[in-house]
Amino acid sequence: MGKPRHAIIALDLEGVLISTAVSQFPRPGLYRFLEGCHGLCRVVLYTTVPPERVRPIAARLVDEGLAPAWFRQVELVDWPRRGGKDLNAIPGAAGASVVLVDDMIENAVPGQEAQCIEVEGYTGVEHEDDALAQVLEELTQRLVAPTN
Repeated sequence: MGKPRHAIIALDLEGVLISTAVSQFPRPGLYRFLEGCHGLCRVVLYTTVPPERVRPIAARLVDEGLAPAWFRQVELVDWPRRGGKDLNAIPGAAGASVVLVDDMIENAVPGQEAQCIEVEGYTGVEHEDDALAQVLEELTQRLVAPTN
């Protein structure tokens, strides 16, 4: 195993971690995925869902044991909803390896697509979904430098 590099994982909420902000079905493997990401580096949410909606969703996921305690206060990145999700807009992103995990690659700013991992959108009916485990494996490969 290597050592974690200075990195940031920017996660979309709807379609990636949960179905939607309305139905809020958690994706299978959510807890393990979040813990794995947190163990790799800094984790932020980069979502169109406004903070006043995100906080209660995060609290419910934690209260129901579906997300780790730190997720209740996960850092939120403000997306002005014009243009794409600019990874350079994340505080502290300069000089960091930043990866966006999103179900809509078109949300990426042109030129930043290589920094994205696209995951199939989750609707809440996929009981055998293992997408988060696959994404965590890819994140680990991208963000952990090999030891010499």
